Amino acid sequence: MRAILNGELLSRARASQGVALRSILFIVLTVFGVLVPTLDAQAQSVTRSFQISLWEGGGGPWSAGNGDTDIHSFLPRTVQSSAQLPGRFIVVGWDPTVPLTDAGIDWSRVVAVEIDEPYASVDHFLKFPDNSPACQPDPVALASAIAPIDTMVQQRATELQALAPKARFWVNFDRVEAHWMAYCSRPNVFNRHYIDVVSADWSDDNANNTISTVRPFYSVVAANRPKPDQQLALIPGTFYRAGIDSPATQASYLQGYFDYANSANQNCNLSPGGRGVTGNFDGCPVWMVMGWLSNTFKKDGTTYVGVLDPGAAVIAADWRSQVGMAVRPDLAHQLKPGEISRLVFHLLSDD
Repeated sequence: MRAILNGELLSRARASQGVALRSILFIVLTVFGVLVPTLDAQAQSVTRSFQISLWEGGGGPWSAGNGDTDIHSFLPRTVQSSAQLPGRFIVVGWDPTVPLTDAGIDWSRVVAVEIDEPYASVDHFLKFPDNSPACQPDPVALASAIAPIDTMVQQRATELQALAPKARFWVNFDRVEAHWMAYCSRPNVFNRHYIDVVSADWSDDNANNTISTVRPFYSVVAANRPKPDQQLALIPGTFYRAGIDSPATQASYLQGYFDYANSANQNCNLSPGGRGVTGNFDGCPVWMVMGWLSNTFKKDGTTYVGVLDPGAAVIAADWRSQVGMAVRPDLAHQLKPGEISRLVFHLLSDD
Protein backbone atom coordinates (compact mmCIF):
# COMPACT_ATOMS: atom_id res chain seq x y z
CA MET A 1 0.00 0.00 0.00
CA ARG A 2 2.84 2.40 0.84
CA ALA A 3 4.53 1.74 -2.53
CA ILE A 4 1.24 2.32 -4.34
CA LEU A 5 0.73 5.59 -2.49
CA ASN A 6 4.26 6.79 -3.22
CA GLY A 7 3.96 5.89 -6.90
CA GLU A 8 0.61 7.64 -7.20
CA LEU A 9 1.95 10.83 -5.68
CA LEU A 10 5.16 10.82 -7.71
CA SER A 11 3.32 10.31 -11.00
CA ARG A 12 0.98 13.19 -10.21
CA ALA A 13 3.88 15.46 -9.32
CA ARG A 14 5.87 14.67 -12.46
CA ALA A 15 2.79 15.28 -14.61
CA SER A 16 2.41 18.77 -13.19
CA GLN A 17 5.77 20.55 -13.14
CA GLY A 18 5.85 23.56 -10.87
CA VAL A 19 2.91 22.50 -8.69
CA ALA A 20 2.69 24.74 -5.62
CA LEU A 21 3.52 23.27 -2.20
CA ARG A 22 -0.05 23.82 -1.10
CA SER A 23 -1.32 21.64 -3.92
CA ILE A 24 1.16 18.88 -3.14
CA LEU A 25 0.20 18.87 0.51
CA PHE A 26 -3.45 18.72 -0.49
CA ILE A 27 -2.78 15.63 -2.60
CA VAL A 28 -0.83 13.97 0.22
CA LEU A 29 -3.48 14.59 2.82
CA THR A 30 -6.31 13.69 0.49
CA VAL A 31 -4.86 10.36 -0.58
CA PHE A 32 -3.54 9.55 2.88
CA GLY A 33 -6.30 10.78 5.13
CA VAL A 34 -9.49 10.77 3.11
CA LEU A 35 -9.49 8.35 0.18
CA VAL A 36 -9.63 4.90 1.70
CA PRO A 37 -9.90 1.99 -0.74
CA THR A 38 -12.90 -0.26 -0.54
CA LEU A 39 -11.87 -3.84 0.17
CA ASP A 40 -13.57 -6.90 -1.19
CA ALA A 41 -15.56 -9.23 1.03
CA GLN A 42 -12.78 -11.79 1.22
CA ALA A 43 -10.26 -9.25 2.54
CA GLN A 44 -12.78 -7.97 5.09
CA SER A 45 -13.41 -11.48 6.38
CA VAL A 46 -9.78 -12.15 7.30
CA THR A 47 -8.79 -8.75 8.69
CA ARG A 48 -10.07 -6.27 11.23
CA SER A 49 -10.56 -2.56 10.68
CA PHE A 50 -9.87 -1.35 14.21
CA GLN A 51 -7.13 -1.32 16.82
CA ILE A 52 -7.34 -3.01 20.21
CA SER A 53 -6.22 -2.13 23.70
CA LEU A 54 -6.91 -3.22 27.27
CA TRP A 55 -7.43 -1.12 30.37
CA GLU A 56 -4.41 -2.38 32.30
CA GLY A 57 -4.48 -1.96 36.05
CA GLY A 58 -6.04 -3.37 39.16
CA GLY A 59 -4.90 -5.75 41.85
CA GLY A 60 -3.92 -8.86 39.90
CA PRO A 61 -0.42 -10.05 39.04
CA TRP A 62 -1.13 -10.21 35.31
CA SER A 63 0.00 -7.76 32.66
CA ALA A 64 -1.04 -7.69 29.03
CA GLY A 65 1.31 -9.30 26.54
CA ASN A 66 1.62 -8.65 22.82
CA GLY A 67 -1.08 -11.25 22.18
CA ASP A 68 -3.58 -9.26 24.24
CA THR A 69 -3.36 -5.75 22.80
CA ASP A 70 -2.10 -3.58 19.94
CA ILE A 71 -1.28 -0.62 22.19
CA HIS A 72 -0.63 -0.88 25.93
CA SER A 73 -2.27 1.37 28.49
CA PHE A 74 -0.87 2.90 31.63
CA LEU A 75 -2.88 3.68 34.78
CA PRO A 76 -1.09 6.40 36.78
CA ARG A 77 -0.64 6.17 40.53
CA THR A 78 -0.07 2.40 40.43
CA VAL A 79 3.04 0.33 41.05
CA GLN A 80 3.38 0.01 37.30
CA SER A 81 5.83 2.38 35.61
CA SER A 82 5.22 3.69 32.10
CA ALA A 83 8.94 3.15 31.44
CA GLN A 84 8.29 -0.60 31.57
CA LEU A 85 5.84 -0.47 28.66
CA PRO A 86 7.07 -1.22 25.14
CA GLY A 87 6.50 1.37 22.44
CA ARG A 88 3.65 3.85 22.50
CA PHE A 89 0.88 3.73 25.08
CA ILE A 90 -2.39 5.25 26.29
CA VAL A 91 -2.66 6.95 29.68
CA VAL A 92 -6.00 5.85 31.19
CA GLY A 93 -7.97 6.99 34.20
CA TRP A 94 -6.24 10.35 34.53
CA ASP A 95 -7.59 12.37 37.47
CA PRO A 96 -8.93 15.59 35.89
CA THR A 97 -8.08 17.59 39.04
CA VAL A 98 -4.35 16.88 38.52
CA PRO A 99 -2.38 18.85 35.90
CA LEU A 100 -0.70 16.67 33.31
CA THR A 101 2.50 18.60 33.91
CA ASP A 102 2.76 16.87 37.30
CA ALA A 103 3.33 13.47 35.72
CA GLY A 104 6.72 11.83 35.19
CA ILE A 105 5.70 10.44 31.80
CA ASP A 106 7.57 10.29 28.50
CA TRP A 107 5.02 12.25 26.50
CA SER A 108 6.74 11.49 23.21
CA ARG A 109 5.35 7.94 23.50
CA VAL A 110 1.80 8.85 24.52
CA VAL A 111 -0.90 8.43 21.85
CA ALA A 112 -3.84 9.44 24.06
CA VAL A 113 -4.89 10.48 27.55
CA GLU A 114 -8.25 9.20 28.82
CA ILE A 115 -10.23 11.10 31.45
CA ASP A 116 -12.68 8.71 33.06
CA GLU A 117 -16.23 9.81 33.98
CA PRO A 118 -15.43 13.38 35.05
CA TYR A 119 -19.09 14.44 35.19
CA ALA A 120 -20.37 11.74 37.56
CA SER A 121 -21.13 14.32 40.26
CA VAL A 122 -23.89 15.90 38.12
CA ASP A 123 -25.70 12.64 37.31
CA HIS A 124 -28.47 13.32 39.86
CA PHE A 125 -29.67 16.19 37.66
CA LEU A 126 -30.24 13.79 34.75
CA LYS A 127 -32.75 11.34 36.21
CA PHE A 128 -36.00 11.16 38.11
CA PRO A 129 -36.32 9.18 41.37
CA ASP A 130 -37.27 6.10 39.32
CA ASN A 131 -34.00 6.54 37.35
CA SER A 132 -35.76 7.45 34.10
CA PRO A 133 -34.05 10.28 32.15
CA ALA A 134 -35.05 13.83 33.08
CA CYS A 135 -34.73 15.52 29.71
CA GLN A 136 -35.62 18.97 31.05
CA PRO A 137 -33.56 19.41 34.21
CA ASP A 138 -33.17 22.83 35.79
CA PRO A 139 -31.03 24.45 33.07
CA VAL A 140 -29.37 26.95 35.40
CA ALA A 141 -28.51 24.36 38.04
CA LEU A 142 -27.20 21.87 35.46
CA ALA A 143 -25.11 24.48 33.65
CA SER A 144 -23.68 25.72 36.94
CA ALA A 145 -22.73 22.17 37.94
CA ILE A 146 -21.14 21.37 34.58
CA ALA A 147 -19.21 24.63 34.09
CA PRO A 148 -16.36 24.16 36.61
CA ILE A 149 -15.83 20.55 35.50
CA ASP A 150 -15.82 21.62 31.86
CA THR A 151 -13.22 24.29 32.59
CA MET A 152 -11.03 21.82 34.45
CA VAL A 153 -11.24 19.12 31.76
CA GLN A 154 -10.54 21.62 29.00
CA GLN A 155 -7.41 22.74 30.86
CA ARG A 156 -6.14 19.15 30.80
CA ALA A 157 -6.79 19.09 27.03
CA THR A 158 -4.79 22.30 26.60
CA GLU A 159 -1.92 20.81 28.62
CA LEU A 160 -1.90 17.66 26.50
CA GLN A 161 -1.75 19.69 23.31
CA ALA A 162 1.36 21.43 24.62
CA LEU A 163 3.02 18.23 25.91
CA ALA A 164 2.10 15.90 23.03
CA PRO A 165 0.56 17.77 20.07
CA LYS A 166 -0.26 14.56 18.17
CA ALA A 167 -1.85 12.76 21.12
CA ARG A 168 -5.62 12.44 21.41
CA PHE A 169 -7.64 13.77 24.33
CA TRP A 170 -10.24 11.17 25.28
CA VAL A 171 -13.23 11.54 27.61
CA ASN A 172 -15.25 8.54 28.77
CA PHE A 173 -18.80 9.16 30.03
CA ASP A 174 -20.69 6.96 32.47
CA ARG A 175 -23.87 5.15 31.47
CA VAL A 176 -26.20 7.67 33.15
CA GLU A 177 -24.80 10.52 31.06
CA ALA A 178 -24.61 8.37 27.91
CA HIS A 179 -28.22 7.20 28.24
CA TRP A 180 -29.41 10.75 28.91
CA MET A 181 -27.54 12.14 25.87
CA ALA A 182 -29.07 9.45 23.63
CA TYR A 183 -32.59 9.40 25.06
CA CYS A 184 -32.91 13.19 25.23
CA SER A 185 -30.89 13.82 22.00
CA ARG A 186 -28.70 16.37 23.76
CA PRO A 187 -25.12 15.11 23.41
CA ASN A 188 -23.52 18.53 23.22
CA VAL A 189 -24.57 19.41 26.75
CA PHE A 190 -21.49 17.36 27.64
CA ASN A 191 -19.58 16.68 24.42
CA ARG A 192 -17.12 19.45 23.60
CA HIS A 193 -14.94 20.59 20.71
CA TYR A 194 -11.72 19.99 22.66
CA ILE A 195 -12.50 16.25 23.00
CA ASP A 196 -10.79 14.16 20.32
CA VAL A 197 -12.20 10.75 21.32
CA VAL A 198 -15.55 10.02 23.01
CA SER A 199 -16.69 6.83 24.71
CA ALA A 200 -19.06 5.48 27.35
CA ASP A 201 -19.19 2.25 29.30
CA TRP A 202 -21.79 0.17 31.05
CA SER A 203 -19.28 -1.67 33.25
CA ASP A 204 -21.44 -1.16 36.36
CA ASP A 205 -24.43 -2.71 34.56
CA ASN A 206 -22.76 -5.76 33.06
CA ALA A 207 -25.98 -7.52 32.07
CA ASN A 208 -26.70 -4.65 29.67
CA ASN A 209 -23.12 -4.06 28.49
CA THR A 210 -24.03 -4.95 24.91
CA ILE A 211 -23.66 -3.14 21.61
CA SER A 212 -27.45 -2.82 21.30
CA THR A 213 -27.49 -0.89 24.59
CA VAL A 214 -24.63 1.47 23.74
CA ARG A 215 -25.39 1.98 20.04
CA PRO A 216 -27.93 4.84 20.54
CA PHE A 217 -25.29 6.85 22.41
CA TYR A 218 -22.68 6.43 19.70
CA SER A 219 -25.24 7.20 16.99
CA VAL A 220 -26.30 10.51 18.53
CA VAL A 221 -22.69 11.54 19.20
CA ALA A 222 -21.58 10.69 15.65
CA ALA A 223 -24.51 12.66 14.21
CA ASN A 224 -23.71 15.74 16.32
CA ARG A 225 -19.92 15.97 16.42
CA PRO A 226 -18.74 19.36 17.77
CA LYS A 227 -15.79 19.10 15.37
CA PRO A 228 -15.47 17.01 12.19
CA ASP A 229 -12.45 14.96 13.29
CA GLN A 230 -13.88 13.70 16.61
CA GLN A 231 -13.65 9.90 16.87
CA LEU A 232 -15.29 7.21 18.99
CA ALA A 233 -13.91 4.50 21.26
CA LEU A 234 -15.76 1.36 22.27
CA ILE A 235 -15.33 -0.13 25.75
CA PRO A 236 -16.67 -3.69 25.87
CA GLY A 237 -16.60 -5.60 29.14
CA THR A 238 -13.72 -8.07 29.26
CA PHE A 239 -14.55 -9.31 32.75
CA TYR A 240 -17.21 -11.03 34.77
CA ARG A 241 -18.37 -10.62 38.35
CA ALA A 242 -17.63 -13.74 40.36
CA GLY A 243 -20.82 -15.51 41.43
CA ILE A 244 -23.00 -13.09 39.42
CA ASP A 245 -22.17 -13.23 35.72
CA SER A 246 -21.61 -16.14 33.34
CA PRO A 247 -18.18 -15.78 31.69
CA ALA A 248 -19.56 -17.37 28.52
CA THR A 249 -22.41 -14.84 28.36
CA GLN A 250 -20.02 -11.94 28.84
CA ALA A 251 -17.76 -13.33 26.12
CA SER A 252 -20.71 -13.50 23.74
CA TYR A 253 -21.17 -9.72 23.96
CA LEU A 254 -17.74 -8.99 22.48
CA GLN A 255 -18.54 -9.85 18.86
CA GLY A 256 -21.15 -7.11 18.64
CA TYR A 257 -18.52 -4.49 19.46
CA PHE A 258 -16.08 -5.96 16.95
CA ASP A 259 -18.75 -5.98 14.23
CA TYR A 260 -19.71 -2.37 15.00
CA ALA A 261 -16.09 -1.18 14.73
CA ASN A 262 -15.47 -3.10 11.49
CA SER A 263 -18.61 -1.68 9.92
CA ALA A 264 -18.01 1.90 11.04
CA ASN A 265 -14.41 1.89 9.78
CA GLN A 266 -15.04 0.71 6.25
CA ASN A 267 -14.67 4.37 5.26
CA CYS A 268 -12.02 6.20 7.30
CA ASN A 269 -12.69 9.60 5.77
CA LEU A 270 -13.15 11.97 8.71
CA SER A 271 -11.20 15.21 8.55
CA PRO A 272 -7.66 15.03 10.02
CA GLY A 273 -8.49 18.17 12.02
CA GLY A 274 -6.07 20.57 13.64
CA ARG A 275 -3.94 17.76 15.07
CA GLY A 276 -3.07 16.68 11.52
CA VAL A 277 -1.72 13.30 10.51
CA THR A 278 -0.68 11.00 13.36
CA GLY A 279 -0.40 7.69 11.48
CA ASN A 280 -2.72 6.09 14.05
CA PHE A 281 -6.14 5.31 12.55
CA ASP A 282 -6.58 8.87 11.34
CA GLY A 283 -10.04 9.55 9.94
CA CYS A 284 -11.60 6.34 11.25
CA PRO A 285 -14.95 6.82 13.04
CA VAL A 286 -13.92 4.25 15.68
CA TRP A 287 -10.41 5.05 16.88
CA MET A 288 -10.12 2.29 19.50
CA VAL A 289 -11.77 -0.79 20.99
CA MET A 290 -10.54 -0.97 24.59
CA GLY A 291 -11.55 -3.86 26.81
CA TRP A 292 -12.28 -3.17 30.46
CA LEU A 293 -10.58 -4.68 32.33
CA SER A 294 -7.38 -6.73 32.29
CA ASN A 295 -6.78 -7.66 35.91
CA THR A 296 -8.90 -8.89 38.80
CA PHE A 297 -9.85 -6.67 41.72
CA LYS A 298 -12.47 -6.35 44.46
CA LYS A 299 -14.79 -3.44 45.07
CA ASP A 300 -17.60 -3.19 47.63
CA GLY A 301 -17.48 -6.93 48.19
CA THR A 302 -17.69 -7.83 44.49
CA THR A 303 -14.83 -9.55 42.67
CA TYR A 304 -14.31 -8.38 39.09
CA VAL A 305 -12.45 -11.11 37.22
CA GLY A 306 -10.46 -9.53 34.36
CA VAL A 307 -9.68 -11.09 31.01
CA LEU A 308 -6.08 -11.96 31.95
CA ASP A 309 -7.17 -13.98 34.98
CA PRO A 310 -7.12 -17.72 34.19
CA GLY A 311 -10.72 -17.83 35.41
CA ALA A 312 -11.76 -15.68 32.45
CA ALA A 313 -10.29 -18.02 29.83
CA VAL A 314 -13.47 -18.12 27.74
CA ILE A 315 -13.48 -14.31 27.48
CA ALA A 316 -9.75 -14.27 26.73
CA ALA A 317 -10.19 -16.75 23.87
CA ASP A 318 -12.67 -14.51 22.04
CA TRP A 319 -10.61 -11.40 22.76
CA ARG A 320 -7.32 -12.91 21.57
CA SER A 321 -8.92 -14.23 18.41
CA GLN A 322 -9.43 -10.60 17.40
CA VAL A 323 -6.01 -9.42 18.55
CA GLY A 324 -4.44 -12.19 16.47
CA MET A 325 -6.28 -11.09 13.36
CA ALA A 326 -4.35 -8.94 10.88
CA VAL A 327 -5.27 -5.27 10.68
CA ARG A 328 -6.65 -4.17 7.31
CA PRO A 329 -3.59 -3.35 5.14
CA ASP A 330 -4.44 0.28 4.37
CA LEU A 331 -4.88 0.96 8.09
CA ALA A 332 -1.90 -1.11 9.25
CA HIS A 333 0.47 0.79 6.94
CA GLN A 334 -0.57 4.37 7.47
CA LEU A 335 2.37 6.73 7.01
CA LYS A 336 3.84 8.43 10.05
CA PRO A 337 4.26 12.23 10.10
CA GLY A 338 8.01 11.93 9.45
CA GLU A 339 7.37 9.76 6.40
CA ILE A 340 4.88 12.34 5.10
CA SER A 341 7.56 15.05 5.43
CA ARG A 342 10.15 12.97 3.57
CA LEU A 343 7.66 12.16 0.83
CA VAL A 344 6.76 15.84 0.31
CA PHE A 345 10.47 16.75 0.19
CA HIS A 346 11.04 14.04 -2.42
CA LEU A 347 8.17 15.34 -4.51
CA LEU A 348 9.54 18.90 -4.42
CA SER A 349 13.09 17.81 -5.27
CA ASP A 350 11.79 15.94 -8.33
CA ASP A 351 9.94 18.98 -9.71
